[in-house]
Amino acid sequence: LHYVPDRLIAEVAGFDAYVAALGRIRHESLEALAAAVLDDVNNALVPRWVRIALAADAPAAAHRHAVLVEDSQPDWENDALLSVLPPF
Repeated sequence: LHYVPDRLIAEVAGFDAYVAALGRIRHESLEALAAAVLDDVNNALVPRWVRIALAADAPAAAHRHAVLVEDSQPDWENDALLSVLPPF
């Protein structure tokens, strides 16, 4: 999770509990999980910009499955700030 806060920020303990709860919920795909996390973060924090990156080792395969979703508030741009983020 990378995000640019607006007024609210995630508390580490609360986010850790949220991630633990996600592990008990079955999602049809990694994409569905990423979309659910994006919705939850947008609803709870209303960040200016958010990126959710998820990856999982594919069972019985020698590759990794990865998903990246991003969202931002309308008309929010800050390329200088986003350029310092590590690549996915």
